[in-house]
Amino acid sequence: TASHAVTTNGSYSFVIYDNAGNSITKTISVTNIDKTSPTGTLTQTPTTWTNGNVTLNLTSIADVDSGVKNIKLPNGTLVTGTSASQVVSVNGSYSFVIYDNAGNSTTKTIVVGNIDEIAPTGTLTQTPTGDTNGDVTLNLTSIADAGGSTYYRTKLPNGTYVTTTTASQVVSVNGTYSFVIYDDAGNSTTKTITVSNIDKTAPTGNLGQTPTSWTNGNVTLNLTSIADVGSGVKNIKLPNGTIVTGTSASQVVSVNGTYSFVITDNAENSTTKTIVVGNIDEI
Repeated sequence: TASHAVTTNGSYSFVIYDNAGNSITKTISVTNIDKTSPTGTLTQTPTTWTNGNVTLNLTSIADVDSGVKNIKLPNGTLVTGTSASQVVSVNGSYSFVIYDNAGNSTTKTIVVGNIDEIAPTGTLTQTPTGDTNGDVTLNLTSIADAGGSTYYRTKLPNGTYVTTTTASQVVSVNGTYSFVIYDDAGNSTTKTITVSNIDKTAPTGNLGQTPTSWTNGNVTLNLTSIADVGSGVKNIKLPNGTIVTGTSASQVVSVNGTYSFVITDNAENSTTKTIVVGNIDEI
């Protein structure tokens, strides 16, 4: 018996000689050696930021010698064919293993890092928070995105878009206002605030006097029905400079003249009520 190890495909001959000088040649063709690993191309769809799943595509699977036997997917499933795919929902490293019929294998690995299912964040406040007869500024600060795709843009309540990490809008009337923050993956967060501290309406009241006919005595000035539909009445300044509170106010006067009451609300709007007294006759 005789043997010989070969490492490559080809035609190999053994020559057998006897003692009389005869010989015979035995030839064999070896074609089953395959030391070349199979090949394939691994890609993903999409490659841009997404808040959905990613499909991993292994294509152009081939083996030049023994042929492809099967493909092991990242989830462990074995499949056959010239292409294979798997859908993934989280970022990470994923490997496909291609096997040929000779036992060679090739591992194709891809790192998925473009999945972002986390909505961006931000903090919405207003200035001022107390009663005001002016405008209110809405401030959206600390805009960020923890999902990795980074902040993209913000839609203001008036429909304008900005791309800075802070955003603001001035409003002049009470109401509910919303900012929408978008990230590159298509996630969004709506931040809403209700403004109710704007009061640009002056308070009201009715000013009269008693008596209205001629008198040789004093006259009482009466401010009644004092009200404010917005922030509420803060105080009333009498003609003599005294500050009082309530829904009515009065002052006694002893001489003819012009007298004014000033009603102020909590937003600092004010109304002046003036009356002319001319019915006092002490002579």
